[in-house]
Amino acid sequence: EDYDPTLPGLTPEEVAERQLFLKAAYNYFFVEEDGSHGIHNLQYAANLLQVTHQALTTGSLGAGSIQAITDVPNDQGKQVRVVWTRFGGDGVGDNPTVEYAIWRQVEDAANGTAKVSTAYNSIDIAAEKIKALDLGTKVQMDEELWDFAGSVPAVGLETYSAIAPTLFDSTIVDGMHWSTFMISGHTATPGVYTMSAPDSGYSIDNLAPSGPGNLVAEETTAGVAVAWDDPVDADFDYFALYRSTTQGFDPSTTEPVAELTETSYTDQDVTIGTTYYYRLSAFDFSGNESAFSEEFSIVVTSVEDVPTELIPQDYALEQNYPNPFNPSTTIKFSLKEAGHVNMTIYNAIGEKVMEVIDGQMEAGHHDVTIRSEGLTSGLYFYRIRVNGFSSVKKMILMK
Repeated sequence: EDYDPTLPGLTPEEVAERQLFLKAAYNYFFVEEDGSHGIHNLQYAANLLQVTHQALTTGSLGAGSIQAITDVPNDQGKQVRVVWTRFGGDGVGDNPTVEYAIWRQVEDAANGTAKVSTAYNSIDIAAEKIKALDLGTKVQMDEELWDFAGSVPAVGLETYSAIAPTLFDSTIVDGMHWSTFMISGHTATPGVYTMSAPDSGYSIDNLAPSGPGNLVAEETTAGVAVAWDDPVDADFDYFALYRSTTQGFDPSTTEPVAELTETSYTDQDVTIGTTYYYRLSAFDFSGNESAFSEEFSIVVTSVEDVPTELIPQDYALEQNYPNPFNPSTTIKFSLKEAGHVNMTIYNAIGEKVMEVIDGQMEAGHHDVTIRSEGLTSGLYFYRIRVNGFSSVKKMILMK
């Protein structure tokens, strides 16, 4: 009882270490000297010695916890901020926590980070190389596969945070997609670590694409030819063209006359003597819509009937391009007469996975863009049916 761990000349770290040893010794002798060697209260004695051993080997009285997993704002998606509390072993100790690792659960091993070949059967093996792991390295933990998503040095902070990658965003198109994360705290001794409980969050693409520029239109013999600049965003998906006979119209209250990936469109459904107003927007793969372009107006004065060479002589369904594809592909088809068109996509076992078109369309040459959101890699079939005509072709999605 006369022992003073705060003797002159000791550093704060040495004082803390001596205090830890004193507490550990007290716990041991509490069990050893009770006369029954812990038999009188076996579970309490076992728990006390287990905590004592953990404190001596890792300085830890337990793992911290994940406090929040939130989207990183104002980005193109696939990033979250993970926040967690300090682990018990993060600080002064004989074998303290020196590094935190962030792990993301692999929900579908086939769509995980397959490009990284390194994999470990347990975190015991990976711990000794935690700082040198490649992002995406897989580790098997408790029969679950996890991707390494980053590491942070342990420096005694009460709260830590790091930006971690996700594989998918929650989008307007495909709905919610949750990513599950877990934090591990590692000592300098391989295999000596603690783990937090898992928690989930989601990422969002917050940035809308740039608005289309230089919208122009001119009258042709086939109708009104509308054109605009190429897209500038890497995650561009398609354009939406809006039309009205009312100046200053709000496109958000109307349906687009066309959705396409090209930078031009011929509007054939026009009437001589009518003024048409056009506006354009761009969509990204997350369903974000850009600001609308400036309004462009044109008066139709002498549109002729559509030349007969623009009307196909037969129905046709072309092979999609590109094929294989990711993230999008275009399917072209021809209609010799107007009719109700149905185009449907099926997976390799014949299950319907997407209805692309189901409505009335005019005679002519058409195309439609297929996007890969919500689909997994593999073989698909697309079928068109119109006016008794039916045709099926194959396409391959490779993610």
